[in-house]
Amino acid sequence: PVVIGRANGTEGWMLYIETDGRISLAGYNGALTNYSKVSSYQSLPLGKWVHVAAQLDMSAFTATSTTSYIMIDGVAVPAAVTRGGTNPTALVQAGNLEVGGFNGGTNPFDGKLAQVFYSSAKITQANIRTLISQGLTSALITTHSIVSAYSFDNSINDLNTTNANNLTAQNSAVATDTDSPFGNSGLSTTVEYAITTAISSDGLTETVQVPEGCALPTSGGITSMAYSPHKVPHGFPAERGKWSISRVLKADTNQSSPVQNTWYNLGYSMSIPVGAWGVFYEVSATAQNATNPSVVQVTLSTANNTESDKEATSHSQVNGATGIVLTQIRNVDITLSSATTYYLNLRTTTASGIGLGLNGSNAHPCVIKAECAYL
Repeated sequence: PVVIGRANGTEGWMLYIETDGRISLAGYNGALTNYSKVSSYQSLPLGKWVHVAAQLDMSAFTATSTTSYIMIDGVAVPAAVTRGGTNPTALVQAGNLEVGGFNGGTNPFDGKLAQVFYSSAKITQANIRTLISQGLTSALITTHSIVSAYSFDNSINDLNTTNANNLTAQNSAVATDTDSPFGNSGLSTTVEYAITTAISSDGLTETVQVPEGCALPTSGGITSMAYSPHKVPHGFPAERGKWSISRVLKADTNQSSPVQNTWYNLGYSMSIPVGAWGVFYEVSATAQNATNPSVVQVTLSTANNTESDKEATSHSQVNGATGIVLTQIRNVDITLSSATTYYLNLRTTTASGIGLGLNGSNAHPCVIKAECAYL
């Protein structure tokens, strides 16, 4: 499904969701087979608001924080650049600007969209984070070279009124204010909810977590605050799913010829915010060896090549077999004073390893999930 794009079937660009839930931004030149594309390794969760941002530098061949990147909920996620055909280093603008569809409304987006925009200039990852928690204003549009932007809050008109590209609804598409990524999923335009996860030693700085459907403005300030002595005050969104963060891998990744007792990260990680968390992973891990037994270990670590906590490590071994595909599950409680990236690493303890991998496509998806421990 296409989020936004301008393409005519042979040239242009598109931000879209792959069939396995991964995010891709692609540019085309001369034919859809002539492309440069940046894609995330991870897939989007279903049934919840997620902020997605992508940048593609057609002249760059690798994904970096300043060239081509993918961000989910303000965090850069592992991504890769792929190319095809004539290996173009520039795209050709073509076709109509479309949101939620491609080339006349085909490949429609099956879901809800809000605060959709595209820019004519690169935007730093730090500035992307400033745009997450607020509606797009004329000042933000000018500052970030935004060509067109759409809130879809009861309107399909361009927020950039200087050179407006107003949309026309196709196939019964509607814009509504009954659901929103802000204001407790649209229940209020002024009230948001949060859980305090840390307070500085001098008491002057408070760190909070907001649930899915709520956001704190990054400019303009907060006019008033209220604290509740109750665990679930009136209107508080207490559903556990709204307070969890997750990373889903529906693709297969592989490390060939692994060295015995060496940890490998195959591009799967998650940044966990400040606070107390119950962290869980469930992955389908594979190992192939020239001789038996087959052994695969999985760990969730603060580095991409080590085991930082044995409690977060799972182990599978099959005697009399040279290949295994087994589900690894682990739960661990953590408390963080600063946001920390956790890497899902694998290793084999046998000396004749042929391959290690994560199988997210043919088996069940690989999942890392962190649930707020204060609920």
